[in-house]
Amino acid sequence: MSAKSILIRTGQLLLLSALYLLFFMLGGLLHTAVPLGQTPAEQQWMLFPALCLVSLVNSYMVMLVIQRSLWRGWRLMLGVGVSLYGVMTFMSQIETAWFGPALGVPAAMLPGLFMSSLPIVLGFIPIAAWMLGKAQPWNRNSEIARLAYARLRMPAPQWAWKLALIAVAYVVFYFAFGFLVAWQNPALRNMYGNGSNAEVFNYWILVPLQLLRGCCGPSLHYQSSPWIAAPAGKLPSWLGLAGAPMNIVHAIPNPIMPDVTVRLSHFIETSTSNFLFGMLLTGLILWRPQWRTRHAADELAARIQPHTSPVFSFSTVGATLADCVTVTGLQTTLRRIAPGGGFLF
Repeated sequence: MSAKSILIRTGQLLLLSALYLLFFMLGGLLHTAVPLGQTPAEQQWMLFPALCLVSLVNSYMVMLVIQRSLWRGWRLMLGVGVSLYGVMTFMSQIETAWFGPALGVPAAMLPGLFMSSLPIVLGFIPIAAWMLGKAQPWNRNSEIARLAYARLRMPAPQWAWKLALIAVAYVVFYFAFGFLVAWQNPALRNMYGNGSNAEVFNYWILVPLQLLRGCCGPSLHYQSSPWIAAPAGKLPSWLGLAGAPMNIVHAIPNPIMPDVTVRLSHFIETSTSNFLFGMLLTGLILWRPQWRTRHAADELAARIQPHTSPVFSFSTVGATLADCVTVTGLQTTLRRIAPGGGFLF
């Protein structure tokens, strides 16, 4: 790829990161009206660098999904917006609503927290789609779209047992990583009162709540999986890697979690569990016991290639890691293809 193209792609990423930061700060205004306390003085200097890091990482993830998507126009904006809101806000703020009493979060703040990412969804996503040349409707891939639908087409009983298994797996990942990773931090245990709040740590309610969150995963986080231009065998690892850093927001100092080690523990816990859960969820949804259905997924991967072109990779390490954990192992490098050309993972 030419130096000019590299500079253009880098410029797009930096510009989108600046726009993301703007919309992120606008969303913050929706919940700052409720007093919550002050960020520790010794961490004030970390605010702007952390905001820039969050904006850069999340903008890069959005660019990856937009450029990989077979969708264009309003379908792309809606799909990415729903996924982003589900991962960044809905799923995480359910946790805030439940654990808020143990963290001192006032109930009046919750509506603003649930609306905080709306400026990003309504403003940033359409701008990103336009900047990356994916805002206009595109019908040339109608046959590929038909084959992509085959990734989600399955009998109702098969959907039922897969969703049930996904929900149970989410609960296992949630409590396993919560205990083995986050709960090993003494500062984190102290913040949650060592689990002494009987209302918050009521497992007769907490477990069903996490089962519900597990059921929401397929519709919120991975509902766009059939529209990602990647072979079915590599799609689980690709989406797992894309979803892992989405909780980078823990880098931002805040009065709810003032201790840096607590935020780091939560980030390690959620990023690793999200990666593994994302691989399991996507792989399970795409898996079919029937040979003909699996063959349709291979046909999709073959038909994607004529409509795509090689592109520059900003993430060679991530692409190599994604290829290492797929069913094809180290046989090939992760295909760098995207509809109409452009920048790619």
